[in-house]
Amino acid sequence: MAERFTYLKFSILLQMELKFYNIIEIIAGFQFLLVAIFLINHKNSKSISHKILATFLLSKALSLIESIMLTFKVYLLDYPYLFCIARTAVFLYGPSLYFYTKSISSQNFNLKKIHLLHAVPFLVYWLFLIFKFHIHSSAVKRQLIAQQYLYSYWEAVIIFGFLFLQILVYIIASLLLLRNYQEKLRQAFSSVERINLSWLNFILLGFILIWFMESLNFIVLMTTGSVITPLNILSLIFIFILANGIVYRGLKQPEIFSGIAEKPKYETSPLTMAEMDECLKKLTSYMKTNKPYLNPSINIAELSKNLSIHPRYISQVINQLLQKNFYDFVNSYRIEEAKRYLVNNDDQKMTILEILYEVGFNSKSAFNTAFKKHVGMTPIEYKKMYAGKHLN
Repeated sequence: MAERFTYLKFSILLQMELKFYNIIEIIAGFQFLLVAIFLINHKNSKSISHKILATFLLSKALSLIESIMLTFKVYLLDYPYLFCIARTAVFLYGPSLYFYTKSISSQNFNLKKIHLLHAVPFLVYWLFLIFKFHIHSSAVKRQLIAQQYLYSYWEAVIIFGFLFLQILVYIIASLLLLRNYQEKLRQAFSSVERINLSWLNFILLGFILIWFMESLNFIVLMTTGSVITPLNILSLIFIFILANGIVYRGLKQPEIFSGIAEKPKYETSPLTMAEMDECLKKLTSYMKTNKPYLNPSINIAELSKNLSIHPRYISQVINQLLQKNFYDFVNSYRIEEAKRYLVNNDDQKMTILEILYEVGFNSKSAFNTAFKKHVGMTPIEYKKMYAGKHLN
């Protein structure tokens, strides 16, 4: 009997045809697994961001590994009791992506007990699979796997329809967090371009594309009974690119895991109005005399160190007395400096590009946007206007 079963195993494996998308699936699955292990064992593995990102990657790895094991019929031959264990991880995709985005947008973020509510779909699905599959004998499990009949039509529609809807909700929530995070950066940094968030946009975009293709494939499967193979391949390719992209961005920009401090609550600030006025005088005097805004990478922490004033007090003064964020505050000085260059006859030979770099900007688009916001016209229009006045 044992010899016959061994022969059956080899017979099935020999009949298998390893296709291109199977290779992509194998590589992508182990890529996610390796990245998750790397994050868990990283020197900053205690970081909540690392743990959540590892959970996200591990959930993707487990679902891909289960698909690989199904392809090679490992469950059917040797380990039917392992089938469906990894499948429950699909309900961790959305929550882990959302909490990862949330964790890197704040240094003060911590998981709380109430956040366990986000795991309810995962637990419900786990209980469903226990009664649907795990309570049966190995023989029955092999039969269910071989027949590929685990859900009824309506069970599949309800379970996976809810799954794709859940992921969509978390994607939208993550995009809103990202938008708020970008606004927070304006409160603390003078050059948004230096805090490159394209990596997080990359993750979200990749996940959205994967979600869209898998959702479309599911709809087609439920309506026609067949899947679109090219969509499966594209989905796997994006998953593979996503894994490698996260590693590349993380190595290129390690500060992405540090987050940014929460916006201070000024209502608890001990500063009196007189102290705020004094702080503002000291700040504006320093800006005019030392011109720190000429440094493209100047931030509120560096300014705080030079002035010996706590960064939250600087932020409070700028926000409450000047009704500006730090980004606009610094740019207002840069724009005034640029205006002097634009109208000064001695500097007429300087190009717009030379001027913007001279005053502390590091991109033409940022300079043009800030100039129009503060002056109401573009730098070229401003230069022509004053050139005309000089001629008259």
